[in-house]
Amino acid sequence: MTELQTGASEPIEDFPNAVHPSGLQERLRLLELEPSDAAALRELWAGLEPGIGRFVDSFYSFLFSLESTSAFLQDPRLVERLKRAQVDHIRTLFEAEWNSEFAERRVRVGQAHAERGIEPHLLVGAYYQLVKHVSGELAGDNREAAPEFTRRLLVTMQAALLDICLTLESYFATEHELESQIEE
Repeated sequence: MTELQTGASEPIEDFPNAVHPSGLQERLRLLELEPSDAAALRELWAGLEPGIGRFVDSFYSFLFSLESTSAFLQDPRLVERLKRAQVDHIRTLFEAEWNSEFAERRVRVGQAHAERGIEPHLLVGAYYQLVKHVSGELAGDNREAAPEFTRRLLVTMQAALLDICLTLESYFATEHELESQIEE
């Protein structure tokens, strides 16, 4: 089992339980993510990295086509910054360094989305777009690679689900905190 490498022995202030070593370890166990899966993700990234910019451009074109997301994307400078952040976020997903820094980053992403009113289903839809892209890249025209394709798709989904867990937990914690502030 992958052990979280961190010096923290107590929950990190202002972050949900997922950032605490035991919380992250529980999620890794739940999703059955092992060191060999981390290695597979890093190997997969080597093939995906050259085309990730095209994916992000396509992803943002898709977001612009949706009324619910295009409203958040009116500033071209913001969109360019978000695209760069998206590439970096995807890179760290596939680097699979499952430690407190990884978890904290996902928590901050969840908080930022919650603070801007970007609802969780939009995040889940974004992960679907990533998995769909990776699936297409893996499948290509090579039907003989089906068993390897299945393994890689599964590990991609496992990593994405970990990311979803961390990000959505942060979202809900931040949403609750914002509601509490409004009530005060």
